Amino acid sequence: MTAPDPFAWQQPPLTPMTAEERIEADDWVEQDLLTRDLAVERLDAVVAQAEAELAYLEKTGAPADAIELVRRRIAAAAASRTFVEES
Repeated sequence: MTAPDPFAWQQPPLTPMTAEERIEADDWVEQDLLTRDLAVERLDAVVAQAEAELAYLEKTGAPADAIELVRRRIAAAAASRTFVEES
């Protein structure tokens, strides 16, 4: 037999929020809207870095699979950027 938790009495019972307690919009919505510009900037930086890496790999004669991997990274970041801008 285990002893009951001596601090359990301090925790309030869990009850669902009432309609009056809920806010009209999720609190992350505004934050999401404010971070779109930052997301675009970061994706631009990823593309720029990957393009520089691609140029280096092509110049040094790197294996084709390594070059393809970087090209895929560029395409994925560009697609993500487009998605962020359009949504």
